[in-house]
Amino acid sequence: MKKSLSFKVVVLILCCLLSTSFFTGITASESKSAPKNIIFLIGDGMGPNQVKMAHDYIGKNLNMENMTYKGTSETSNVSGATTDSAAGGTALACGIKTTNGYVGVDKNGNPVQNIREFLAEKGKKTGLVSTVSIADATPAAFGAHNISRTNQSQIAAEYIQRKIDIIMGGGGKYFSQELRNTAKAEGYTVITTKNELNSHSSSTRLLALFHDGNFPEYKNGYPSTTPTIAEMTSKSIDFLKDHEEGFFLMVEGGLIDITGHANNIDNNIAETLQFDQAVKVALDFAKQDGNTLVIVTADHETGGLKQEGNNYRFTSGSHTGVNVPVFAEGKGAENFQGNLSNADFKKKIMDLFVEDESTTSVDTTAPVTTTPITTVANTTANDTTTPVTAADDTTANDTTTPVTADDDTTANDTTVAGISTVETAETTAATTSTDTESSSPIYAAVLAGGVVIIVIGAVIFMLRKKAANE
Repeated sequence: MKKSLSFKVVVLILCCLLSTSFFTGITASESKSAPKNIIFLIGDGMGPNQVKMAHDYIGKNLNMENMTYKGTSETSNVSGATTDSAAGGTALACGIKTTNGYVGVDKNGNPVQNIREFLAEKGKKTGLVSTVSIADATPAAFGAHNISRTNQSQIAAEYIQRKIDIIMGGGGKYFSQELRNTAKAEGYTVITTKNELNSHSSSTRLLALFHDGNFPEYKNGYPSTTPTIAEMTSKSIDFLKDHEEGFFLMVEGGLIDITGHANNIDNNIAETLQFDQAVKVALDFAKQDGNTLVIVTADHETGGLKQEGNNYRFTSGSHTGVNVPVFAEGKGAENFQGNLSNADFKKKIMDLFVEDESTTSVDTTAPVTTTPITTVANTTANDTTTPVTAADDTTANDTTTPVTADDDTTANDTTVAGISTVETAETTAATTSTDTESSSPIYAAVLAGGVVIIVIGAVIFMLRKKAANE
């Protein structure tokens, strides 16, 4: 009897140990190095001198300058030339260099999984925030796949199709009433004012469109009905932070670029400082949370800003190839220092989720497998057949009117050759929404449970055999 009881006790202890160690092994790839949350802040057009000029203006370090890890990033496009925001954003989001004007696709027009999709596939909630049109180049690279950045109504429809949890910024003109109704049917709350944002407390998806085009520049008299970039960042974190699997949030300070194109020194300083307040919000949360990675960088420099003694002046109305700053803080931040390429960021984030890089290969450039999905109607803009080359954001055209800066609000959508973003969806490398993407942890748990049962059965069999022999 004692022997039988002792065998049962031993079996129970072994089963507990095996179960614990196995489940620990299943989750080790994320528990050891992967942050629960990632906040990726992009100062569009923010080169090193934009940061230094703002620093000199206030006479002290910006919040981003106080971050522990620092580096620089080169910003070229696929041909080695100066990038626009579309190719620059795609490099940051998708880990590839592409042609100017392309968002979320390689130089041949093939969709490539972005880092938001990769993390959504792991069950994280995701959000996009911008002070310009939320369907414009930089956020589009994290949320859509299109051969032209000017197809903003298509990009807007794809956001809703993919069920991105937070879509917040300007560009309301690209979200037709029909599309907004579709969003509501898909579980979105649709808001248009700061008061609505402040009173929103639901866990539903959020479509927040505060302006038809870009936000007003902060120094030009900021309307009380419009939230600042810091306020949008804070509210987005509040909406996402309680999700068990964590979140990914991309925040773009798009007006740094626009004031750079305009060569407006005072407004450029103001926009950089406003962006830095959003950085502070992210850093404060990361410090309190202890399981969040914060990355700050830019897609390119705008204006060729030069320092001459104690003064600064712009030398160009376009983008330049100047290396841009990189700052990082929090879990995994040590991987974002030194001299980087704009195509490095996705892989470096993905590597945090791989337990052993020596035995596991992460392919960051594999095209997204696509299949037709239901088209989401969005009839805010007319399609034309004009090809868009967009060698610079200042040259992204519709059929008649040049578009200045990163503001594509006057551009008509162009018909995409071979890719209509609302007609494609990821089925293998990525999935169409967080509803399906979030299922992978469940599969892992089921698999783990099955293996544990097999191991326990084997242990019991061996112990019984041993007991019988004795």
